Amino acid sequence: MLELVRALPPDQRPQTILYLASGDHMAPLGLCDLLPEDLPCRLIMTEIDVDVQEGIAEVLSDLQSAGCINRLSGGPAITSRSGTRGWAGKLGSRSFSIELRISDPEPAAPLVTSEMLEEADLVISHDWSGEPLGNLQVIDEYLQAARKNSALPPPLMIEDLQAHPYETDLRPFSPIASSAENYGHRASDAGPGRHGRVELGTPIFGGAVLLSFADAWWRELSENQMESVFDFLLLNQFDID
Repeated sequence: MLELVRALPPDQRPQTILYLASGDHMAPLGLCDLLPEDLPCRLIMTEIDVDVQEGIAEVLSDLQSAGCINRLSGGPAITSRSGTRGWAGKLGSRSFSIELRISDPEPAAPLVTSEMLEEADLVISHDWSGEPLGNLQVIDEYLQAARKNSALPPPLMIEDLQAHPYETDLRPFSPIASSAENYGHRASDAGPGRHGRVELGTPIFGGAVLLSFADAWWRELSENQMESVFDFLLLNQFDID
């Protein structure tokens, strides 16, 4: 994550980060350190699992105990199937805030909305899927939301599908940076010392990519045409009649 944001000019680095389906993964908080000095930083985390709030609170408490953050405060726990919970503190001299947004899993809420995109300077998708299809679906939902706004959407950080065993071309989405470090999904290898449901295996993606969507062809197409574009990107590597 750091490698990609460092590629941005200092005045384009994100103050408000939207982390989709975040779990209790707090790595994006470290991106605040790349902002110009003393600018505040905001992290919005979205989820459908209300239990992730316990993991977030525990990580923040550990960071404070280790001296990485200070002046930590937190709001009341979410006690229903949906709601918001906030935390705030200092990262060195920088103020930060975290807002966890829990959506009721029934009915299924959209992964991202046009209103969310208007709030953010950067959107992160991490470990959504180990397959190109799942990650292309994220990009599709992202663009469907972006088409409702007049402004360009913020950049999207996502697994580099060109660094997957089944390579998928992301050039239509105007990538502006890519990383050399592994990112996102790992194989769920079972074996000695490994739990079959825990991803401790081989990384599936060889890096991450930052998509700018600056070439706004996606605004001009119908939904059916958009679907055809994504089908082509997914299947063009195969010889299918």
